[in-house]
Amino acid sequence: MSKKVHDVVANGIYQVMAKIENQEDFDRNKALDELEFVYEKSRDLSYEKAGEEKEFSQEISELIAGFNNTTVKTFTAGNDPSVWEKVSPAVKEEVYQMVRELMVNMKKHSQASHVAVKFEKNGETVEIQYKDNGVGISGDLIYKNGLRNTASRIEAIGGTITFDTKIEKGLKVNLSFPSS
Repeated sequence: MSKKVHDVVANGIYQVMAKIENQEDFDRNKALDELEFVYEKSRDLSYEKAGEEKEFSQEISELIAGFNNTTVKTFTAGNDPSVWEKVSPAVKEEVYQMVRELMVNMKKHSQASHVAVKFEKNGETVEIQYKDNGVGISGDLIYKNGLRNTASRIEAIGGTITFDTKIEKGLKVNLSFPSS
């Protein structure tokens, strides 16, 4: 447990401190997002019992539910433990980061009141469908840091990402990757 605290919390905070210290014009919002992530991970650690791993489907559901508040309602569907059975820990970590990025972007930009994330195992492929009823993305998709990171993460695990910006309202994102 102490190793996890060191790896997740101490190293995470140190990384943010180093960025602030070494960048003349650091992005305050990005630093806050990174600190929020470290906070979430430290909170997750505090709920763990020594030697007990949390089911990944539960981690993802809790991540999404963490964005639920008085103005935004979040929903998950199909996030059954069987979806994640053959998925490696490294791929799970990438998926966690991608879902987190989608949720952070929703919170920062979309003005959505409803967000749904659907998980489905289709043969040897895991499919994740993110949909919100926010302002959507007008015009061409611009890959800033968050979206660029998400695109490179999905490529790294042999998957694809599709943004449906042509829907009437909101944003729809489909992620698909091999389950093993």
